[in-house]
Amino acid sequence: MSKRILITGGAGFLGSHLCDRFIKEGYEVIAMDNLITGDVRNIEHLFPLKEFTFYNHDITKFIHVPGQIDYILHFASPASPIDYLKIPIQTLKVGAMGTHNCLGLAKAKGARMLIASTSEVYGDTRFDRVKEIEGNFLRIEFISEFIGNNKVVVAGSTWEDDEHLLASYFKKHPELKLILTPHEINQRHISSIKNSFPRCVLYSEYMIAINKEGSQVLIIDSVGLLSRLYNYATVTYVGGGFTKDGVHNVLEAAVWGKPVIFGPNYKKYREARELIKAGGGFSVSTTEELKQLVDDLFTNESNRQKTSKSAKAYIEENTGATKKIIGMIQAKRLLTN
Repeated sequence: MSKRILITGGAGFLGSHLCDRFIKEGYEVIAMDNLITGDVRNIEHLFPLKEFTFYNHDITKFIHVPGQIDYILHFASPASPIDYLKIPIQTLKVGAMGTHNCLGLAKAKGARMLIASTSEVYGDTRFDRVKEIEGNFLRIEFISEFIGNNKVVVAGSTWEDDEHLLASYFKKHPELKLILTPHEINQRHISSIKNSFPRCVLYSEYMIAINKEGSQVLIIDSVGLLSRLYNYATVTYVGGGFTKDGVHNVLEAAVWGKPVIFGPNYKKYREARELIKAGGGFSVSTTEELKQLVDDLFTNESNRQKTSKSAKAYIEENTGATKKIIGMIQAKRLLTN
């Protein structure tokens, strides 16, 4: 009879990889996740398997799983400083009450339990996530055609302040291209962007657009493309740095070995601070600062190459959290009696 293992946080990056691993090793896997930061798409390929069961459940509440359980891997904790700041109460509750409930279940079932509560224990799995995206790159239709032989800035997760900054620069540089992925894709925001960038075309209309040859700006009005779009950039810009919540995910841009620019509100995010320190990232507050920085990166090839290598090296130095935790489980024989 197969051993049964419960993996809390099973729809997260690390949890979902553990689900895959233990399915392959012949275990019956039960994944539990309330999807507050996890993503069901990480495990949906396992749904047809009779060896796999998914519970959409908050483990800060009583946990009931019928039948025998041999092992519990407790990974149900937000693993990012960004998440800690957005959902601090939930993070505290899952670390305390969630662990208490898992221990109660382990005692009732006679199961062995392993807990890995935060990224400080095993490293930040977001580095592994972006490396995985890089390793499975798929070409995006029309992007190379739009860029041609021009230098291009890929700006992701932008807000209005980011777009105003970029518009001021690109109006003075008609020879450059901009691929813009707004954080919010709605009619009002898209209309505002169109007003700021007259020579623009929507990605959804690119194939049929009659003015696409003269377009300077490609507006991405589709979801799910940003992490791959950064690969096409000469220089990247990550939005959010002018909002109170701060800059968005700089790792998605840095993994491709590109210079990363963002606004002034970044200091509460460790990866943004470290990327600047490593020489792969830059913060700007004004149009003039953006102009000086981008002009230098576009005209100074050696400086741009140095910055790109620094961004790439920062990602490489911080990957491996998934491998470390699986190696630790095997080395300590935590899942053997």
